[in-house]
Parts: sequence; C-alpha cells; structure tokens
Amino acid sequence: MPTHNLLNRGSSGSTVFLVRHADALLYGAIIVLLVAPFFVFETIPLYDQPNHIARQHLLFGDAPRGFESYYEINWRLIPNLALEGAVFLLHHVLSIDLSVRIFLALTVAQLFIGTLALHYALFGRCGRLPLAAALFAYTGPLLFGFVNFCFGLGWVLWMFALWLRWRERTVSIAVLGLLAAVALLAHLFAFCVYALVVVTCWAGIAASRRRRGELAPRAIATSGRELLHLAVPATLYLATMPHESTAFVPTYADSWQEKVAALGSLLGFSDPVFDWLCLSALAAGAIVIAPRVNIAPQMRWPLAGLTIAFLALPHRLGQRTFVDYRVPLCIMLFLIGSTAWRHPADPWRDRVAVLACSLLALRLGFLYPQ
Repeated sequence: MPTHNLLNRGSSGSTVFLVRHADALLYGAIIVLLVAPFFVFETIPLYDQPNHIARQHLLFGDAPRGFESYYEINWRLIPNLALEGAVFLLHHVLSIDLSVRIFLALTVAQLFIGTLALHYALFGRCGRLPLAAALFAYTGPLLFGFVNFCFGLGWVLWMFALWLRWRERTVSIAVLGLLAAVALLAHLFAFCVYALVVVTCWAGIAASRRRRGELAPRAIATSGRELLHLAVPATLYLATMPHESTAFVPTYADSWQEKVAALGSLLGFSDPVFDWLCLSALAAGAIVIAPRVNIAPQMRWPLAGLTIAFLALPHRLGQRTFVDYRVPLCIMLFLIGSTAWRHPADPWRDRVAVLACSLLALRLGFLYPQ
C-alpha cells in the first residue's frame, strides 16, 4: 500500500479521535453547567418545590413534633414516586436537602443525556446538534415543580434509545419490562409517553416494511413481541395501583390561543418577555437550518403521535392540571434527538453549538440572578 495512503488514514483517524474527545468534553461541560446551580445557589427557583421538600421531611423522619396531628403517612404504590424513591435511597447517608438537590441535578442531566442517547441510537454517533436539548432542561414543567414527570421523561428518552437497539432481542422483554415499570413508578404521564412512542414507532416501521414487501401479514403479529415488555408495567398498574375517579369531567382548551400559550411551557414562565424572545429566536434558527437537517424516518410516526396528543389533550384531566403543558417538552426533546445534519461537516454545525451554549448561559443567568 502506498505510504501516502497510510499517512492519510492515520491523519484522518487522529482527526476523528480528537473531534470525538472534543465533543465529549463539550457534553461534559454542558452537564456541569446544567447541574451546578443546584449546589451553588441556596434558592432553587421551582414553583412547587417547597411542597416537595416539606413532604420529604414528613416522610423520612425530619419533621417537627406533633405533625402526626395533621398528617398521616400511608405508603402505597402510586405512579408518581420518583422523588420519594431517590430520597428514600439517599437520606440514610445524606441530608434531605442535599438528597433533593442530587435528585434535581440527576433530573436535569438525564433530560440532556437521554436526548444524546436517542440521537446515538438513531444515527450511531452523537453530533453537536443534540446540544440544543440543554436549552430545554430548565423548562416549564420543571420550573412549575413537575419534577417526577421530568425525571420520568429523561428516563424514558434513554430507555426508548435502548428499545431501538434491543427490540428484536428476546432478553429485552424482561429488561425493558423492568425499566418500563420504573418509568411508571416515576410518573404515569412519562410512562404513557414511552408507550405512545414505542407503539407508534413499531407501527411505523412495520407499515414501512409492509409497503416494501419485506414483512408478510403473518409476520406483523410475530414482530409484535417487541411490545410485550409493556405488559409488565401495565399489569403492575392495573393490579396494584389506585385508579383515579372518573367523576371529574376533563376541561378542554377552548381556543387555539390557549394551545399557542401552552407552547410557552417549552422554556417556562420565569420571565415571559425574555422566554418568548428566546423561543422566537429558536424558532427562527430552526427555520434557517431546516433545509440542512434530516429527521430519522422511524421517528416520524412517534413525533406525529406526540403532536396529535398535544392537540387532543385537555388542560385538565380528572384532578390533574397542566396536562397539555407537558407535551411540548416531550415533542421538542424527541425531535432534537431524532434530527441530524445532512452533512456532518456542515459549516452551521459549530455555529449552532456556539449559539446554543451562549443562549443556555444567558437563560441560566436569568433563572439564577443572585
């Protein structure tokens, strides 16, 4: 083999090695930037967080005397236990305050890492486009205090990435069934998102293979084993968990203006003017780069399913409020994880990374002005 070919291969391999390590350092720096505020600042700017912290003190023996006159502890399985599970595991060796902060840090990091995992599962690499997911780590649902849902969503993102890789393996039924049960225990809505994207992705892949003549009608039923792991959490929910009363009538959003307002939950409501300016800038940027990116074909049905769910869900469902406000975050993170540059060396690649990091630092400055 000519010597210059060997030199070219060696140079190319070194370049790829350096780029990958530079990207890994960038991902690590973003994660540190996301989680650091929980340990640097005393105040956590989450609307419902004081209630969550007070509940942990009541549950784990750090409550004032006489609280039994007002509260009764009644442990049972419900699909909303992510924070309680984390504090239960940590409070034996750490303070409750620090346990809650670690949980919140894991929640924010998991939203970002889960999007990276989905992108890697779909494209076999982690480009810099998923860095945009960091902009939505501090989002409306988190700032409202829906911490269990946000933790569950982060869990669902990387779990769905695992399903994409393992769905045809027999062992996936047991492993994914167990992980799906954890998603259910974290938060019911997060598990419903997982079930929706799994079923729609499976249906989309099966329909595409059927059109190409690669899948016989009888084989469709056989491929349905990829969904069998969902039976584990479904059985757990139906057999052991309380079900909400159907006496409450859901209140649906009665105008398109309310749905547009719900899109504001993507960035939160800490500073409405600043948040909408950021959202407008992100929308303009998305329009600019749209011709330069591709969406993974197998994700078109899941993204369509999430969009339909957002349009169909009410603002209130039973005792739950802000139901539809949770969906835009799901759509955005799955969309970012499903999108890649048409050309890996696109000149906009680094520009978008710089702009995303700059906007993230600016947003964190507004959230933590102390």
